[in-house]
Amino acid sequence: MVPEDFDLLFPADPAGLLGALAAEALRPGSLLWLNEAQDFLAGPDGEAVAGALLRRLDRDGPFLVVATLWPDHRESLTATVPFGEQDSHRQARALLAQAHRVVVPRSFAGSLEAVRDAARDDPALADALRTGTDELTQVLAAGPDLVDHYENPSGQAGVHGRALIRAAMDAHRLGVTGPLPLALLEEAAAGYLDTADRAVGPDWFTHALAYARTDIKHTIQALQDVARTSGTGVEPRMLRLADYLAQHGRRAHRADCPPLSFWEAAYRHLMRPDDLADEADKRMRKGWARRLWRRAAEHGSSRAMSECARQLWSEDREAAERLAREAAGQGDFRGLFTLAFIPEHTGDFAEAERLSLLASAEGGTFGLRRLSERRLRAGDTAGAERNLRQAADVGDTEALILLARSRAKAGAQDEAEHLVNRAVEANDTEGLAQLAALRMIEGDFNRAEELATLVTRRGSTRAWNLLGDLVEERGDLEQARPLFHKAADLGDDTALSRLAWMAECAGEHDESVRLLEEALAAGHTDAVATVAILRNEIGDSEGAERLARWIAEHGDHIGYLRLAEARENAGNSAGAASVLQTAFEAGSGQALVQLGELHEKAGDDESALPLLRRAAEAGHSGALLRLALLCVRTDRDEAEELAGQVADAGVPEVLSSLADRREDRRSRCGGARPLAGGRGGVRRRPGRAGEPAGEGGQPGGGGPALGARCRLRGRDDRHLVGAGLGARSGAGRFARGPSPSLDAVGNRGCPWWRGSAEALR
Repeated sequence: MVPEDFDLLFPADPAGLLGALAAEALRPGSLLWLNEAQDFLAGPDGEAVAGALLRRLDRDGPFLVVATLWPDHRESLTATVPFGEQDSHRQARALLAQAHRVVVPRSFAGSLEAVRDAARDDPALADALRTGTDELTQVLAAGPDLVDHYENPSGQAGVHGRALIRAAMDAHRLGVTGPLPLALLEEAAAGYLDTADRAVGPDWFTHALAYARTDIKHTIQALQDVARTSGTGVEPRMLRLADYLAQHGRRAHRADCPPLSFWEAAYRHLMRPDDLADEADKRMRKGWARRLWRRAAEHGSSRAMSECARQLWSEDREAAERLAREAAGQGDFRGLFTLAFIPEHTGDFAEAERLSLLASAEGGTFGLRRLSERRLRAGDTAGAERNLRQAADVGDTEALILLARSRAKAGAQDEAEHLVNRAVEANDTEGLAQLAALRMIEGDFNRAEELATLVTRRGSTRAWNLLGDLVEERGDLEQARPLFHKAADLGDDTALSRLAWMAECAGEHDESVRLLEEALAAGHTDAVATVAILRNEIGDSEGAERLARWIAEHGDHIGYLRLAEARENAGNSAGAASVLQTAFEAGSGQALVQLGELHEKAGDDESALPLLRRAAEAGHSGALLRLALLCVRTDRDEAEELAGQVADAGVPEVLSSLADRREDRRSRCGGARPLAGGRGGVRRRPGRAGEPAGEGGQPGGGGPALGARCRLRGRDDRHLVGAGLGARSGAGRFARGPSPSLDAVGNRGCPWWRGSAEALR
C-alpha cells in the first residue's frame, strides 16, 4: 500500500513529465504513476524521459514509480542490442532493469479459489466472478463491455460513434498514441460509414461524440478527456482512446488499412505524423507517406528530415545532404547514415567515409562503425581501424572495444588493454565488464569481482555472466555457480536457466526444481523453457513435456512452442506435432500456426490450410501472412484477397510475389489470369466512402496498369502492383535506394580478447 501522505503525479504525456522533473516537482514522498509506460518510453522523447527518471531515482527518497506496460512493448524496450548497432532504448532498458516486475495474468483459471476468498471482502471482484469468466482483469476494467459498446452500437448515433472510435483505433495502432484532435476524428469518420449512414443532419457529430463518451459500468469511456500537462482541467477539443480498446484494435483490425478520409484528416490535423508516415509507406500509400513525412519535417521533426533527405538523394544530392545535416544537428543521424550507406554499398568507401564523418562531427558514430565492418569484410583492416579510431576520438566507447578486439587479434595486447581502459575511464559499462573478464583470465579473481560489482550498480548483469562463462569454460562448475547466482539475483532469467541446468547435471533435482519455481514466480518462463529444451536434447522427452506443461499452468505456452521448434530442428517432426497439438488443446492459438507450418514444410498443404485459416480467423499473429504465402504459392482462388489484406497490414511483398508468379506464368503460357484490377473488365474491392476507385487513397493519381511488376528490392522504383485492388493500390514513382544494413559491427557477446587467449595466459 502507498502511504496516505504521498503526493501522486499522473502526467498526461512525456512533455508534462519532463516539465515536472525539470521543475523538481517530484520531491521525496512522491508517487509517479505512468499508465501505458510505452507512451512515455518508446516515443521520440523516450530516452530523455528514461534518463531524467534514472537521475531522479539516484537522488533523495522515498520516491516511487508505478507503471503499466504491455508485454510486447516491454520486450522491445528491453531487448539487448548487438554490439556495434545503434541503441535506441539504452536509458529505457537501464530504467526497466531496476523495476520490480509484477506479471498480471490474462487468466486466473489456476487460482480461482484464492480469488473467491478475496471476493468476500471486495464487491467489485465478486461481481467479476459472477460473469463466469476467468479473465477477471479485463472484466474489472469493463473491457468486454467496452468492446461490446463499440462492436454493437444502437441507433444512428451509435453507428456514427463507432466510426469515431474506429478512427481513433486506427490512429493508435498506426503509431499515433497521444491525444487526438476532435477535428481529425470528425473528418475521418466519413470513410468508416456506408452511403446511407452518411446522409445525416448538421448535429450528427454531437450525438456521435456523446455515444463514444458514454460511461460504461460507471467506470470508463471509449474516448476520454486528456488532462492538461500543467495545472488543472482538460485539454480542449482533444481526446484519447481507452487502453483496452487500443489493445483490441491492434488485435481485431491488424490487417485493415484506413480509408482515404483518415489519411486526409491526419495530414490536416497532426503536426508530427512521423510514425503514421512510416505505416503509410508499409501499406503502399507512398504518396501519403511522402506528404506526411514532409509535413512532419516542416514542423521540426528531425526523424522526418532524415527520411526526406533519403527521398531527395536521387534528385538533389546537395539538398539531401543539407537536410540530413540539419537533422543530425538535432540529434537524428539516420539521414546521414542512410546517405553514407548508398556509396558504401557500391564500394565507394571514400564518399561513405566523408558522409559518416559529417555525422560523427555531430556525435553520431554508428556510420563509421558500420563502414569499418564493411572494410573488414573487404580485407581493408587498416581502413577499418582508421574508422574505429575516428569514432573513438569523438567519444564512441563501443568503437574502443571493437578496436581493442582488432588490435588483440593482431597481437598488440598492450595497446588492446590500453584501449579497454580508455573505455572504462569513459564510464562505459561494457568496458568494465570486459576488463573484469580480463582480470579473471589473469587470475585476479578479487579484482574481477570488484569490477563486476561496479557493473551491477549500473543495472547490468553482463559482467557476472561473462565471468561465469569463463569459469564454466575452464570446467570449474562450482566456482561458476555463485557467479551466475549473482546475475540471477538481479533478475537475469538466462542465468536462472543456466543454474537450473547445472543443478540437473549435478543430480540436484530438488535444487533445480526450486530454481525453476523461482523463475516461474518471477515471470521468467523463458528460463524454464530453456531447461525443457535441454532435457529434450539429452533424451528426457517426458521431463521436457512436464516442464512445458508446468509453464502452461502458469498461463504461458512458450515452453510447448519452443520445445516443438527444437524437436522440428532435430528432425523429429512427429514429436513436434504432438507437442503443438497438446499446446493447442491447452489454449495456444500460436500452436495452430506452427502446426500449419509443420504440415506445409512436409508438403501436406491440404492439412496446413484449415489450420492456418482457423488461426487467421482467430486473429493470431503471423497466421494471415503464412496463409497468404501458402495460397500464393499454390495459386488458390483466395490468394489475391489474402495478399491484399496482408499488404493493408503493412507487408506488400506477398502482393509483389503474386504479381511476379502470374506474370512469369503468362510469359510462359501466353496468357494467364491477371490480378483483379487491370485494364478492361476487372473486379475491384468495393471502396470506402471518399475513396475513388482506382486511386487507392493516394493523393493525385491512380496506380499503374495491372501486370506491372512490383519490385521492393534494390533501386527499382516500380513499387506498386495490383492497381485495381481499390485501396490496396497506390500511385507515385519514387526512386528508392536500398535499405541500409543494420548488421552488427561486432558481437557484443564475445570479449574483445577472445581468440587471443594464448597471448594473455
